[in-house]
Amino acid sequence: PPALLHRRVTGLLVALDQAGLARVSDPAATAVALLGALHGRHELARSLGSHAPETGEDYLESVVRIFWQGLAPGAVEAPHR
Repeated sequence: PPALLHRRVTGLLVALDQAGLARVSDPAATAVALLGALHGRHELARSLGSHAPETGEDYLESVVRIFWQGLAPGAVEAPHR
């Protein structure tokens, strides 16, 4: 179920942050963003059909890599506006 998945991903992000393996200022919001990005390809295909953008075979790895670049220890934090 989606709520359980969100809780587990949030818990993983909290654990990574506490262990110093990631920098996660808002684990719950980060979990929503990550899960949304992972499911986004399917939702676009479902809603846009043949007009959905091509995402390629490495889509999932790319999403995880993009998130990790922002969460990795030592990543540059964006200034708050």
